[in-house]
Amino acid sequence: MKRLLFKNRLRHHVVQDGQIECRRCQSKQPCKHVRTVLTSFLFGVIPTKQVVPVGEVIVCGSCEDHFSPESYSYNPSTGLFELMLWDCPYCRHSNPSTRIRCVKCFQTL
Repeated sequence: MKRLLFKNRLRHHVVQDGQIECRRCQSKQPCKHVRTVLTSFLFGVIPTKQVVPVGEVIVCGSCEDHFSPESYSYNPSTGLFELMLWDCPYCRHSNPSTRIRCVKCFQTL
């Protein structure tokens, strides 16, 4: 009976538009920061107050590849999602936050 009363739908909301240096396209591309939520509906049409966040991604506008927003910071003056970097404590090389080993000296954090 409960299955007939309630239906769930995934909804995608655009949080921000901007540009990203896409690793797959190897160039700056337009992108969207998208938040996905799960919404419950009574009788399939009446929305309930229950909205559950599912996740967030940054989607490249050209190749539609997905990136984690935790790895990027948004610069509002340029409208660019920039990859966050960390400095290796051993050789001081700047590495992308998606790597756990230094690209230059191969030391693990």
